[in-house]
Amino acid sequence: MDIYENFEGEREERKIIRHTYHYAYLAASLVMITLIIIDLALHEWFTYCLWNFGLVYASSWTGRKLWDGASSISDVKDDACGSYKLYVESSCPGFCEHIDNFIGAGGTMLAFGIAAILFNLIAMGLVIWRMRHPSFRFEIATLFFIMPTLQYFLAFIIFYGVAEIPELEEVHKIGNINPHEYGMAGGMILAIVIIILQFSLMIYSLMVTRKAF
Repeated sequence: MDIYENFEGEREERKIIRHTYHYAYLAASLVMITLIIIDLALHEWFTYCLWNFGLVYASSWTGRKLWDGASSISDVKDDACGSYKLYVESSCPGFCEHIDNFIGAGGTMLAFGIAAILFNLIAMGLVIWRMRHPSFRFEIATLFFIMPTLQYFLAFIIFYGVAEIPELEEVHKIGNINPHEYGMAGGMILAIVIIILQFSLMIYSLMVTRKAF
């Protein structure tokens, strides 16, 4: 009887430990989803020329009324690449070509970012289902633990490539306006942090969580 009770006690203890690992994974995944949503929504990913750019949003840092009406990258394109194109491109060469790349890069990042959120949610759903149904097995669960990291990493690389960041020309001062060279802002910095954290979560899931499946 004592042996049976000890066995049952050890099994219950192992169950509690497994659930603790699962809860840790779920909590970390929820944090990651929250960070990704915040990152995608940030209005400032980088600065270039006379504007701060997000994935969709854009605003001028100059404080000049001429540019204050813009709230999106498309607005900036309409303002800067119309009658003011010569003025803008004399300061920021090739700007109107680059801004098309910014629009494409932002859309790509949003699509891949949303996919990363969905894969995180699917992975969380699998873990919750496994906790409630101990006999549940899913051989390709590994794929769903890897994909969130892969999606966001690829998103960042593609964003950087589509935006052609390395190809941005040197800017030139005109009058009393001193345009900014390319510089990373909060969105890009947070994206790098997310990739590192998501990679850490992936390693944890492959070493610990995956064993439940």
